Formats: sequence, structure tokens, C-alpha cells
Amino acid sequence: MKHEDKHIIHFSFRLMESVEVRLKGNMEHLDGIYSIRDIRAAHKEAGSLLPPVRLKKVEGVWVHSDSLKPSNLSVAIGKALDMDAPGLPGAGTGDSSNG
Repeated sequence: MKHEDKHIIHFSFRLMESVEVRLKGNMEHLDGIYSIRDIRAAHKEAGSLLPPVRLKKVEGVWVHSDSLKPSNLSVAIGKALDMDAPGLPGAGTGDSSNG
């Protein structure tokens, strides 16, 4: 059974030790995969800064669905998913961390 949910997810992404940016993106969930598109500055309504990413949670870690490897971006978005969307499948278990 397919479940689809669309909304905007807000998250912080650390570019370097002293630089953190607030971003947001349009999120869609389908069959355990979270697609985040139009990733942009939190105060903007348009102007994507990054290509779309597709994430899923594997053994408590948010990873890219193609490589099954985590990145700073997947962990940052996953942390927001866990905090902001606890009712979504695979999110909200509270076991992700932003390294």
C-alpha cells in the first residue's frame, strides 16, 4: 500500500565549523522513501540551492536511498524529520543525531 504525504521540512545544515544555514525543502513520502526537493534558504519561497535528495532510515541512520550511505545532509534532514514529523513512517524514533 502506498502512502503519500507532502509538506515543507525545515532544517539546519552546517557548511563548516562556524557556518550553519537554515534551509527548507518540499518533502514527499512514498513507500519508505523521503524525497526532499526545492531545497532553499528558509526565508525564500523559490530558488533551489541543491538537487533533490531521496532518503530513508536504515538501522536508525538516515541514508541516501541510492547509495545507502549517510552524509552530513542526510543526517541534518533526518534529524528534522525525527523531530518535526514523528507520525511519519520511519521518522520520529529519536535515534538520529547530527554529527
